[in-house]
Amino acid sequence: MAGLRMSAAQWDALRREYANGTSAKALAKRYQVSPLTIYSRASGERWRDAISQPAAKEVK
Repeated sequence: MAGLRMSAAQWDALRREYANGTSAKALAKRYQVSPLTIYSRASGERWRDAISQPAAKEVK
């Protein structure tokens, strides 16, 4: 859908699904955006850095 913009709520939902392992290709089809748009936004907003990772252990 050229010219339509996704809402912040839609991007939040897409981001959660991406973080849970849904492929960019599947999300692109569902949200009617290109996979490149998803990759670009994920990279620009550093989604990988925000994905939960085990906390570092405290050094004693």
